Amino acid sequence: MVNIFINDPRLKKILKMIEMNKNLNQLYSSKWHTVANFLYNNTGLTITKVGQLGSIGKGTAHRSSDLDIGFCTSPNMNKNKIRDTLYEKARDCFGSKVDINRGKNAIHIDFKSPKGYIDLVYLTQSEFNQEYKEVKSYKQRSPHQQDAIKIAKYAFDVFLKGVIRGDEVEKACNTLNCSQLNSCLQGIINYFTGRLRDKGYTVDRFLRRILNELK
Repeated sequence: MVNIFINDPRLKKILKMIEMNKNLNQLYSSKWHTVANFLYNNTGLTITKVGQLGSIGKGTAHRSSDLDIGFCTSPNMNKNKIRDTLYEKARDCFGSKVDINRGKNAIHIDFKSPKGYIDLVYLTQSEFNQEYKEVKSYKQRSPHQQDAIKIAKYAFDVFLKGVIRGDEVEKACNTLNCSQLNSCLQGIINYFTGRLRDKGYTVDRFLRRILNELK
């Protein structure tokens, strides 16, 4: 696969177009990064790791959520106290934009517009290491990941009409080890090779269509 994104200014133009439109920016922004940023900057906790968690590991399989985020602290703390802290801090941080509920094993963060359902689960360090196959550093990767997610969600909506959901894009991005906007976006598109093929696209053709959105 040819990297057609190298130093192409059209990527930044697409991103600027999305960000200048308040509705588009809100629609395509990463809920993953919004919640991770909340953990690191608004809880007062010493967060050591944040990652994506499956419903079995989080112990709330009955709850249908788009994204399940687990985290741990140093040192380990009482889980009930952590949930109480998260509940209060999340209400203060997000305000009326979300509904916050306290479950048995998770804090439920439900975004109203656009809709999105996230479960936030506290684990001990040993539980976290046991559950996660890959641990990504949010702090190191957040800027270009957020930008790539916005552009990918926009492209999939415009050209595929909702075949690939926004939460799937975020999960795909979490699996990547990329250091720049172009490589991260290309990795996300490549992740969905099979579904692109079903719609008559090769990865390269879809990438070129994104660039041709802005001449």
